[in-house]
Amino acid sequence: MSLYQSQEQSTPPGSHSWKLKTAPLVEPVTLSELKEFAEIDHDDRDEMLKKMIKAMREEVEEYLHRALIEQSWLYYLDAWFPTALELPRSPLISITAVLLYDNDDASEAWSSDNYLVDITSTPGRIVDLNGPPTTTRDTRGIEIEFKAGYGTAQGDVPEPIRQAIMRGAALMFDEKVTAGKALESVAGMICKYKVFTL
Repeated sequence: MSLYQSQEQSTPPGSHSWKLKTAPLVEPVTLSELKEFAEIDHDDRDEMLKKMIKAMREEVEEYLHRALIEQSWLYYLDAWFPTALELPRSPLISITAVLLYDNDDASEAWSSDNYLVDITSTPGRIVDLNGPPTTTRDTRGIEIEFKAGYGTAQGDVPEPIRQAIMRGAALMFDEKVTAGKALESVAGMICKYKVFTL
């Protein structure tokens, strides 16, 4: 069983998918932090090291089902989950918009008066207050744009997660392994941050 198959997913009716809209502006670990940790004293591999940090951060985020530095996501649904809808990335910061699409691909905003945003739960949730939204389109008729992450700066990310990314990236450099392989070595450091749904 892979590291990604160990989490049970609570899914809304029908199909659902999500994609990144706006990537984080910074990485949780800086280039200088990684070079100091890995005792790298030359600059000719800097661009490669930056890519390793990014790859390791993405691997950790996928494993934890979290967003680390603030980023925006689009979540597409065929139908609303009864009573409360869990968002696929934690911690939830805010809901930017909920759009309902018809068969002509025209959209209408679902007013925020219709739902409560629960950012204290993990995962974050949208709870409908006046009944779930309805749309005439059967496929991807609901689009939710949301922001997730611990904050906008490296220091907002829990230190064990930062350390795991740094150690994993150093392992990628030293032993020429993939981010997925490096994750296997550091997953024990961060497993308590993994988001599980019922």
